[in-house]
Amino acid sequence: MLLKAPRLIDFDNKRAYFRSRIRQQHDQHLSGPLRISVRRAYILEDSYNQLRMRPSQDLKGRLNVHFQGERGIDAGGLTREWYQLLSRVIFDKGALLFTTVGNNATFQPNPNSVYQTEHLSYFRFVGRVVAKALFDGQLLDVYFTRSFYKHILGVKNDVSEIPDLTFSMDADEEKHILYEKTEVTDYELKPGGRNIRDGGNKA
Repeated sequence: MLLKAPRLIDFDNKRAYFRSRIRQQHDQHLSGPLRISVRRAYILEDSYNQLRMRPSQDLKGRLNVHFQGERGIDAGGLTREWYQLLSRVIFDKGALLFTTVGNNATFQPNPNSVYQTEHLSYFRFVGRVVAKALFDGQLLDVYFTRSFYKHILGVKNDVSEIPDLTFSMDADEEKHILYEKTEVTDYELKPGGRNIRDGGNKA
């Protein structure tokens, strides 16, 4: 019934059903913990490099986070902090992965993400992080647009979603693209000009 008529069931019951299925997955998972060691200043890059190629079964293990150069045993607090810090970087406009819509309350993929190296691989990594947070019962203070949720579910967006699909580029983001993501290219003013030595003659 949940799958055939989801609108007839309230959210609390849906959530309870979802959590029960997650508990079943936890009970069936037998492998060891998932350990990662990251630098705070490079939390996105380090997390990406250590998690993006891990098998799906490994991601079901209990996450154990170590911040390099710091003492401390992860009894849950470091993991929560890792989720908070990582999500803050992922959804920062400087990462060029997501952009805000409306009153900066919801996120959707940034069309300018093409300027981010390996952006498709990063999006897949973000999906893994969100899935891991759901699996671990961790709260991410992030809300996606309705149109993006529909896209994830494979549901076609209708005309009413068009305002939800708009985006804009602010000055900082434009500067980031133009000055940090652009390669410098030399152009010859005349054929073979790069091989002509300047004798210092002035007209």
